[in-house]
Amino acid sequence: MGIPIVNFDRFLFAFTIASHIVLVSVSIGLAILLSACEFLRARYRDPYYAGLARKLVRPFVISFGVGTASGIVMAVELVNLFPVFMTLVSETGVIAIFYVEIFAFFVETIFLVVYVYFGNSYTGRYSRWLLTVPIVIGTLLSAVLITMVNAWMNTPNGFDISYYLANHQAVTGVNPWAPFLTASTGYEVLHVVSTVPLTGLMILGGYFAYRYTRGTGASERTLFLKGLRITAALSLFFVALSILSGVLEIEDLYRYQPLKYAAIELNPNPGTNLPETIFG
Repeated sequence: MGIPIVNFDRFLFAFTIASHIVLVSVSIGLAILLSACEFLRARYRDPYYAGLARKLVRPFVISFGVGTASGIVMAVELVNLFPVFMTLVSETGVIAIFYVEIFAFFVETIFLVVYVYFGNSYTGRYSRWLLTVPIVIGTLLSAVLITMVNAWMNTPNGFDISYYLANHQAVTGVNPWAPFLTASTGYEVLHVVSTVPLTGLMILGGYFAYRYTRGTGASERTLFLKGLRITAALSLFFVALSILSGVLEIEDLYRYQPLKYAAIELNPNPGTNLPETIFG
């Protein structure tokens, strides 16, 4: 028996978005780490931080380009694999979030181009670091806005849902500002800005640790040791934030999405006043 086409569509999109999330996590981690290196270079005038920043530029540009390409593939798959859903999206206020996301993407792209090609033209002590700040903001803002779309999918608002369900899927009462803040937006956004940078930084920290153990000279080992220390310090901050956001996210799931919470717990028979069990 062949695989139903709807299941293949879901598998294809799941593979694409999973790959995209990994690439974006590395890209965001690189952006934060690059900005941190530029700040430390300016603050302490340390050539090792300058060397780290130079080494990070090329992989960041590559991950940014590949991540952008995978995002375009994901958008094409959404339109072609789930046309009914995307038709609803285009008719409701949530489409406004996509417009703002494009603005955030342009901010990141413009300042990345300026930093890469014209960064050496700025002679101020903190000029190069200041160029990286909008890159980090644009990168994180893009992730936040996409998360807002996901939050809207989980707890939709911005149109008359009861009328939509009762009247042959007619969209009325559209409020383009409502989707920016749904019942689950705050918790999801906090969790994403905690865990996505953490994932990227941990991957980069693993790379620095490997290069440190394989280093052939004192200078090379010092360079990667400094990179490992930066990623460790930043990772500890995001670990603490991830714990807090994770607890809040579970509470949000339990309150607004009990079926999803039950699925995570492997509980096919959810209900109230039931004992907690481990591993379903």
